[in-house]
Amino acid sequence: MRRQMISAAGLVTLALVALTAGCGGGGKKSSSTPTAVTTETTTTPAVDRKVAREVPAATKSKGTLIVAADAHYAPDEFIGADGKTVVGMDPDLAKALAAVMGLKVKVVNTSLSTIIPGVSSGKYDLGMSSITDTKRREKTVDFVTYFEAGTSFYTNTTGGLVIQNGLADLCGHSVAVGRGTMLPTAMIG
Repeated sequence: MRRQMISAAGLVTLALVALTAGCGGGGKKSSSTPTAVTTETTTTPAVDRKVAREVPAATKSKGTLIVAADAHYAPDEFIGADGKTVVGMDPDLAKALAAVMGLKVKVVNTSLSTIIPGVSSGKYDLGMSSITDTKRREKTVDFVTYFEAGTSFYTNTTGGLVIQNGLADLCGHSVAVGRGTMLPTAMIG
């Protein structure tokens, strides 16, 4: 059975519009004097009735959007100061999306390799975890691409491997890859 990462791309578009609606300026010029911010304020988007009507019945009846994330990719998703809460850009976006849909949200920390199978099986309603969109993965789930990152590797600034010809310079050196990810990290030893 094919499950969607989000039931309709329009949900994301509408949710993002709702998120940004309050971000515009009021026409006043900003002060050139910096001000200290002493408290963090967040606003929860209002329920969008049109979007809420599009939420699948099974999800609506639960009242909670279950979101899977591998909390090891800061600042996108990582474990917060309390040692257990998944925080970051993706959980914040998931909370805003759920609010627009009229739902609560539960972000579950799981390994990257289990997110797509979990969405496919119905264990999770949505996967948000810096997952690379590939043709192979699209055979199982639908993607809404809202963020793109490049591929890179790094070495020590002093005494490390000299990279002049790209990936060919890694030949003969140890390379580690996170399970389920598309991005290798060169580990020079």
